Amino acid sequence: MSSLEVSEDLVDVKPVSKNLHSCQSFLLMVNHVRPHPSPPQNFNCENSTIENFSCKDCNFVTKLTLVFKQHVQECHSLKTEKVQHCNPIRTYICRKCTFETNFSMKWLRHTTRCTKKSPPTYNCDQCDCKYKSKWYLKQHKILKHLNDGEIFWHRCSQCPYKTYLNSNLKKHINSQHLDAGDIKWYECEKCPHKTKEKGDLKKHINARHLNDEDIKWYKCKHCPYKSKRNYQLRSHINAHHLQEQDIKWYKCGQCSFKTKHNHNLKNHINAWHLDESNIKWYECKQCPHKAKTNSDLKKHVNAKHLDDENIKWHQCDRCPFKTKRKSSLNVHLNAYHLEEEKIKWYKCEKCPFKAKVNYSLKKHINARHLDDDAIWHECQKCSFKTKHKSSLRSHVNAHHLNERDAKWYECNKCSFKSKHESSLHKHLKGHN
Repeated sequence: MSSLEVSEDLVDVKPVSKNLHSCQSFLLMVNHVRPHPSPPQNFNCENSTIENFSCKDCNFVTKLTLVFKQHVQECHSLKTEKVQHCNPIRTYICRKCTFETNFSMKWLRHTTRCTKKSPPTYNCDQCDCKYKSKWYLKQHKILKHLNDGEIFWHRCSQCPYKTYLNSNLKKHINSQHLDAGDIKWYECEKCPHKTKEKGDLKKHINARHLNDEDIKWYKCKHCPYKSKRNYQLRSHINAHHLQEQDIKWYKCGQCSFKTKHNHNLKNHINAWHLDESNIKWYECKQCPHKAKTNSDLKKHVNAKHLDDENIKWHQCDRCPFKTKRKSSLNVHLNAYHLEEEKIKWYKCEKCPFKAKVNYSLKKHINARHLDDDAIWHECQKCSFKTKHKSSLRSHVNAHHLNERDAKWYECNKCSFKSKHESSLHKHLKGHN
């Protein structure tokens, strides 16, 4: 191989292993002997180590022939006219523990000696689901295979809330019905953060106060993504790396809505299918505003109550555009600054329509392809309803908010302002 460094006086010399070694490295002898010429000169076997393969075109070094060949093919094959076939490297993993290796013989030797037992699996007798613990299997049966009347519910004595777990009821009472002086707070020792749940404090410390080398990262095997929380990694894999038939969908039992994320389903149910008295409201501490999701409340606080110096702006590096939301910046980049072949298109399965924003595709499907199953967004203060959530927000902003709380679209060239963004666009045309 041209990329392997070989001394000129060793070319065309066959390796010889007879009467060559006094070291005890029998298991590594095959690879250990291979580089030795005959007669041996200037070679020391005291370390009993495998010889390294060094690439002459870069600083790459490895002890594995297969890894070296793959490196040459991937990094330096463009220099040659003909690319030779290179078999992919196989990884052998023990099913009983975390051991893995590239050598089948090492794997075989390990598996014959590994004393760890394979973790038991608990199968549901009514469906194909499998779980690693009896507790998870029990929760699965309660949620999926029992009728509402057969479940033993733990009910709150102060509101309609109910749950099948007593621990959830305790958390609910602690978070919703205790006076501020009676709440047991878990406080962070390094910052003013405090929470009502011990598990949330651990998550906070892991996310905010650990050094990078001390953090336990959960890394994706398919891409560079990594997370500090295991459930976020599972959600990432389910959303981005599974085949269509293997994706775990979270489906609403009251409409056709489905999502790849469990929290999105909870937010959907809380926003569209709960009675007014059962909705979990997230209330702003600085004004009467309340939201149905915690993320919407954070967006409100960031937009209405933070000073400019405290706002974390996400700035586009290609134009003056900036936004308070990272997701909005990603949408902007995909819509305006990516090359045509790199754009991520969201395509309709029923017609040639495609969009650069997933939300636009959802609006299209709801408006054009859903009849009886269409999702209607209804105003809570009048009979207005629409298929577009943005239209509902514009309606509420224009007709039901007072002057102080309304969102105004202001002209930067004169004193004109309007509650309708379209009206501002029409006005700006007059200046041009």
